[in-house]
Amino acid sequence: MIMKKFLSLLLMLSFLLFCSCDKQALDDIQNRLDQLEKTTIVSINSQIQSVKTSISAMENTQKQLQDYLQKLESQGTALQDVVAEMQQKVKQFSLDLQALQKLVDQNADDVNQWIAQATVTLSKFESLEAQMNEILNYLDSVNSRLTGLEASTKTLTDSLKKNQADIQEIQLSLKALRDEITEIRAQIEALVSSVQSVVVVPDYSDGSVEISNVQDNVLYFEVYPLSAAGLLAKMGASAVSLDAVETKAGGKDNLNLPVSATSFDGRYFSITADGSNLPKGVKTGDILLNARLLISDGTVTRSSEYFPLSVSWDPSRDTYTYTANPVDMGLSVKWSAYNLGASSPEGYGAVFAWGETETKAVFTWGTYKWCEGVENTLTKYCTNAQFGTVVDDKTVLEADDDVVSVKLGGGWRMPTREELAELLSSCKWTWKSDYEGSGVSGFVVTSLVEGFEDRSIFLPAAGYTGNVGPQYAGDNGSYWSASLSNAVNPVFIYCLGFDFLGPNEGAGYRFHGRSIRPVIDYQE
Repeated sequence: MIMKKFLSLLLMLSFLLFCSCDKQALDDIQNRLDQLEKTTIVSINSQIQSVKTSISAMENTQKQLQDYLQKLESQGTALQDVVAEMQQKVKQFSLDLQALQKLVDQNADDVNQWIAQATVTLSKFESLEAQMNEILNYLDSVNSRLTGLEASTKTLTDSLKKNQADIQEIQLSLKALRDEITEIRAQIEALVSSVQSVVVVPDYSDGSVEISNVQDNVLYFEVYPLSAAGLLAKMGASAVSLDAVETKAGGKDNLNLPVSATSFDGRYFSITADGSNLPKGVKTGDILLNARLLISDGTVTRSSEYFPLSVSWDPSRDTYTYTANPVDMGLSVKWSAYNLGASSPEGYGAVFAWGETETKAVFTWGTYKWCEGVENTLTKYCTNAQFGTVVDDKTVLEADDDVVSVKLGGGWRMPTREELAELLSSCKWTWKSDYEGSGVSGFVVTSLVEGFEDRSIFLPAAGYTGNVGPQYAGDNGSYWSASLSNAVNPVFIYCLGFDFLGPNEGAGYRFHGRSIRPVIDYQE
């Protein structure tokens, strides 16, 4: 179609040129037309060939597409089968799920009951497991104790075997001692029979005897005949005793003053008696006593008449027996059963200024060892220059300044603040206004440590001594530690105090005289 239009165009163009030009010109035009026709034909043929090539390629593509289409149709058929099968399975799963849900709904109550039972069973099992753990721990503890008991038993057995010979020797000694006692008893019987009279020799014309110091009392008596007096002096405390009674109504009877020594100077028979355990009121003059000398063999007794016994107590002349009886309360240290200077749990003992190793009558800054007369002139255990000379910066007593270490030795010492605090936190405190009938008030301190609940010590309310003298005896107690209260003010020392309301931690001036309860570490 294009070709025909092109040829028509050329014919029209040739006709026009022919009508308007000469022959030569027409030939040129004809040549040009021929050339143009050839070129055009070649171009058209080339384009036709290109179109044919494209058509051939398209035919190949069409064939490939047909192949793909056939494959897709084949795969589609297979997929439709798979989809149909999956739809069938989904339908069946839905039916199964509905059946399962129906079954769960029908058995929901049973399931909940099973869960509850399982929970209770699990709880019981956990409780049983805890009990079994406790039993196992207890068995471990028992086993450990049994092991220790076996070791102790073996040690005891070995000791018994080793001391068997000593026991036999002791038995022989006891027999000899019994024989000696029998002989002494016979001598006492003879002595008592020979004594005709015992008369006290008073210091004053009113017939009373004054004692200047209740711990060093010397009383004089006339014993007739003189030969009996001499023999009595040799027999000593085994044959004589000194009793006292309170003169007021309701007073206690038979207050004993232990006889510690006897002597005879050819005229007077004298005894030395210990009055340290007399009631507090005797020392203060609130309680008056009548006393008498007794000579007895257990069957027959000779005695003097009662005589007034007045006491003038001078604390500076007190003498003390420094002994200790350790009590194991399961704490970090063992505690003495007595105050320092006492020989019984209810004894007050001696009082000391902190860091001093001897007691005294006057407790003031002027008499204190570690200062120069006033509190801001400390010369030892000073941690602040405002209060004296900082030489050592020590906060705990050295052994040489620890009166317990000096008086008792053997590892005994003053307690630290931590050990006193442990006595507060690990023990039960029970106030006693009359400890075991002694008339002494204070606290029974009982261990709360497992296995030691039957162990206790008694802390008497001995008061303390300050610059105005003894104070609050019978109402308060105050016990030193070996430690400063704090480093800021070294004037004050940590101490344990109490009254009938209960115990407390406190601090006291270091120059005061306070009680001390010794402690000792466990021996390895």
